[in-house]
Amino acid sequence: MRGNMRKLIPESAGRGKPLILRLFALFALFTAIFFSGCVSGISSSMAVLVGPDASLADDLKQEGSPRLARLQSSDNDGKAKKEIPSGPPLPPGPGDLAGPPMGSGLGLPQVANGYRVNVAAWVNGKPLFVEEILFQMSPQVMKEIAKYSPADQAEKKREIVAKQLEHVIDQELMYQDAVHKLEQGNPKTLEKIRKMARDEFNKQMARVKENLKDAKIEKEQMRELTKLLQRKTDREFIATEYMKSRIYPNILRQIGPNEVRNYYQKHQIDFQKQESVKWQDVFIALKPEHPTIADTKQFAESLIAQYRSDGDLKRLLAHNDADNKDRDSEGLGSRRGAIQPIEVEEHLFKLRDGEVGPIVEFSEGVHIIRLVKHDMGGPIPFNETVQKQIQNKLRGEVAELEYKHLVRELRARAVIDEHPEP
Repeated sequence: MRGNMRKLIPESAGRGKPLILRLFALFALFTAIFFSGCVSGISSSMAVLVGPDASLADDLKQEGSPRLARLQSSDNDGKAKKEIPSGPPLPPGPGDLAGPPMGSGLGLPQVANGYRVNVAAWVNGKPLFVEEILFQMSPQVMKEIAKYSPADQAEKKREIVAKQLEHVIDQELMYQDAVHKLEQGNPKTLEKIRKMARDEFNKQMARVKENLKDAKIEKEQMRELTKLLQRKTDREFIATEYMKSRIYPNILRQIGPNEVRNYYQKHQIDFQKQESVKWQDVFIALKPEHPTIADTKQFAESLIAQYRSDGDLKRLLAHNDADNKDRDSEGLGSRRGAIQPIEVEEHLFKLRDGEVGPIVEFSEGVHIIRLVKHDMGGPIPFNETVQKQIQNKLRGEVAELEYKHLVRELRARAVIDEHPEP
């Protein structure tokens, strides 16, 4: 797959420049809008599996018979070879993308009878397009690519597309299996899930259009991007429901109260709170009115005496000459070895809450320190918060394993061609 990735990135007609290089800029703009908060993507990550949400697709819990078996035959050198069925030039039916996924608005090369479709892979006879693979890229990926030199960026993009293709293939397999089972077993549930996906898509598009109302984007270009997003949303939503229905019951069976408590007991070292302090630091610098360290120390002592007399903390903090004055004179560092300046640490951990410590002298001035709170640390109790953290960790680990098992199962009985001939 990796060595033939260039086949997935066709050259634009007459330009000799990979189509991916021209598509990335536009996708970066549109994807940035989506991931900046205007549109909430439907995640297929393990995070959706650790919570208590019940799946809508309960009908998917029972495995169905394989939809397609992997076709193999022996060639002359004795190696197994997949026979890939020839697929249609365009994805069929209203449930998929009607017509080419993109048009001239994105600069796709034209042929005599329309637009050239750039297929990245065939999955059980259904095409996945290069354009929708690129559409999955996040702004974080774009920033990562930008770190490379211009000479290396094209190859890095190819590597990322190759990795993303594997993820989209896995998602497509889940989508196809879910649709196949629900079409035969419970079409009403399928329509319900699709309606939810459409409703979510419409809400997202309303926000996107509002944010793009002043942008110079052609209507045809927006129409094509909208079509591609609708296909993406539908597949992500159904694939996520499928994944939850297949994996979440296994998580519940494997991770319960006993497993959570056992983890806590075996990992006590991970549930220790370190000793820490919260403190305030008032720095009195050398000034004409107290030009020497002795004079400055004497002035600081008068401030401390006044504070101990009237308890006016604001008056004491008002004399701070350091830049932490705007942060309520908060001291730097909270644990042993992290306190700055290091000379004040030994005094801090001896003070009582609310107590002002001894004046610490430096060549540029003196520090007045005050302890706000001393936390002695120790074992973190097995409370509800800790139990939830452990539960999510263990569920995440099980979900990751179950996900990999599910993907292996679906791929084992699928026909996938990741190297379609042009």
